[in-house]
Amino acid sequence: MSRRTRSTARKASPPLERPVVLLVDDDPDWRLLVRDILAHCELAGPGPDVHEVGDGEAALQYLFSCDTSAGQLLPALIYLDCEMPRLDGLTMLKVIRRDPRLQHIPVVMLTGVGDEAEIRRAADAGASAYIVKPSAAEDLRRVINASASFWLVRHGHRKREIGQAA
Repeated sequence: MSRRTRSTARKASPPLERPVVLLVDDDPDWRLLVRDILAHCELAGPGPDVHEVGDGEAALQYLFSCDTSAGQLLPALIYLDCEMPRLDGLTMLKVIRRDPRLQHIPVVMLTGVGDEAEIRRAADAGASAYIVKPSAAEDLRRVINASASFWLVRHGHRKREIGQAA
């Protein structure tokens, strides 16, 4: 009779790709603040790779140019301002939600507009979340950390590092 033994050695997990976060805001100072927070985001493993653009047109151009067949990653999360030149955030959100290749990407509206009607329009257009930009730096850090952690982990990034089965 042969006796089976269980190996307690674990296979080394392959390194996970850094998720891409697309940051769309016409204010370069806000982009700098959010990019810095994301670089130090409280995720297991390295922070996300942040791609920034200053308006909705440039964001759509970036999204439509992503060649996933060549290994280029689509964003795992998009932070989107409402009021921008050339193409506003709500119009961009509607385009994303109509595109089968993009519609699964969580889009968090990160904007200075706290108007109830605007929040309702964003929800109707398919926003995953709506955050009014806080004025205090610590509050901004907290909401960016919480939202990035929630959406990136929820959509499968960092599973191995947080103890879930691969």
